[in-house]
Amino acid sequence: MNNKRGINPLVKNNKIDMKNLFSFVACFLFFVSSVMAQKYPGPFVEGGIFPTVTFRAADNQTLTTDDLRGKIVLYTFTDFHKCSVCAALMDGFNALYDMFANDSVVFVAAIANDGDNIEKYQNQYKTKFPIVSFDYDTTLDNIIIQHRNILVGANGKIVLMKSNIIRDYNGMKKMIIDTFSPAIRKQLKLMGF
Repeated sequence: MNNKRGINPLVKNNKIDMKNLFSFVACFLFFVSSVMAQKYPGPFVEGGIFPTVTFRAADNQTLTTDDLRGKIVLYTFTDFHKCSVCAALMDGFNALYDMFANDSVVFVAAIANDGDNIEKYQNQYKTKFPIVSFDYDTTLDNIIIQHRNILVGANGKIVLMKSNIIRDYNGMKKMIIDTFSPAIRKQLKLMGF
């Protein structure tokens, strides 16, 4: 069908071409979703807002990610009973804790579905920060988060994510310190420290 601007690609022989219409709608939706993803990034992407998660401590006290808004938080999500590098990981976190822990910087080690062993892991790895448990099946079922370290800024946005892919002690500890100390310094500077 001709119109004032030329040929309409959605119309053939005075009938709507469903194949072209479908392609047009699919491209339009992809474009809109791409723009929205850039403007409103979802959870677990750098720049996205860290979702609300409820943690349980060894004494059954609860802590939520919302309770920590306004602070810089370095989370490590790990699975201690399957973790071959947890000693190095926790030593790296303890070193960062010694460098940065104050009222503005918080460290949290989170384990999935294993709240009964928090004290055991706290003693085994000599952590200087809390180990907490969360219900993986209902809280974070949209992402595989085991063995992931996430730095969240005071504004609640994810600043940096790093997976635990190094399998030797020295390499893991060094990676944790080298990766997160500059990012924490930058966040502290943004807060005016």
